Amino acid sequence: MISTTSNISTSRLDVSDKVVIRTSSPTLYLKDTDNRSGMIHMNSNRMYFLSGGTNSESWSQVNGQWPLTLHTDSNRAQFGGSLDTAGSISSSGNMSISGYITAGSTITGILLRLRAAWHAARPERPFRERTQ
Repeated sequence: MISTTSNISTSRLDVSDKVVIRTSSPTLYLKDTDNRSGMIHMNSNRMYFLSGGTNSESWSQVNGQWPLTLHTDSNRAQFGGSLDTAGSISSSGNMSISGYITAGSTITGILLRLRAAWHAARPERPFRERTQ
C-alpha cells in the first residue's frame, strides 16, 4: 500500500486488483489535453459523470445539465442530453415524455392516453390512427 499526501508523477500506473479513492466525495479525473475532460464523482448517493473544459480538473454543466447522474439509492439514471440507442428501449413501468416522439418505424402500445393528450393540445388537428 502506498500512502502519500504529495503528488505522484508517472506516465503509467498498473494495478493488479483495484483502485480505491476514499473520501466523503471521491472524484476520478480523466484529463483530455485537446478536448473536453471528464470526471466520475460520487456524493450523496449520486454518481455523476461530469465534463469540463480542455485539459481541466474543473467540471461544468453543458446546457445547464450534467451528462449523466446515476441515483445509487434508487437505480434511476438521469441523462443530461439525448439518449440514442441502436437497440430497443424497454420499460416495465410507466414512461413520461414531455416533448415529441419521433419514430422512424413503428410504435406499439395503447393509444388511449395519446389521443386524449393530442386532442387537448391540438383541437384544430385531429389525431389520425394509422392501421396496417
